[in-house]
Amino acid sequence: MAELSIEDLNEVYEAREAIECSAIDILKTKKIRDISSIASIVHNVSDLPFQRLNDSQVLLVFREKITDFHVKLVEVAGNSRLTRFYQSLYFNLARYQYMYVSLPGTLGHSLEDHKKVLESLEAGDYENAKEFLKKHFNYSFNFQKGILEEKLKKTNPPV
Repeated sequence: MAELSIEDLNEVYEAREAIECSAIDILKTKKIRDISSIASIVHNVSDLPFQRLNDSQVLLVFREKITDFHVKLVEVAGNSRLTRFYQSLYFNLARYQYMYVSLPGTLGHSLEDHKKVLESLEAGDYENAKEFLKKHFNYSFNFQKGILEEKLKKTNPPV
């Protein structure tokens, strides 16, 4: 298992952005409008007991459901190879996602980002969906990068 690192985080996020944006392009090309499986995930996440966010079980459920959003986005495109590529990222991605969702203030932001992507997809505005997705990835990446940099400073203090 690879150590958590900024380089690994960067590679994981580059790969997921490429795959998910390609999935949105395929949705557009194939004119796939049935994204009800993605919409149900967002609605289920909205129903989570956000007052218990300090509960590790709630955080795990949130992370799993948000991951399902991204997996379903790729699956709905109907390209089995793209889906397999995405699934190969799952373990590494999950480690970073759990680190992210366990921090105060990230869940509400994450949920809002996913709602924007969903709304754009439902409206058939695929370019806007990709832009919201990229903004979500950029925010999450930079947040996690900052956390990793702080951890590295603590474990490797300057001499």
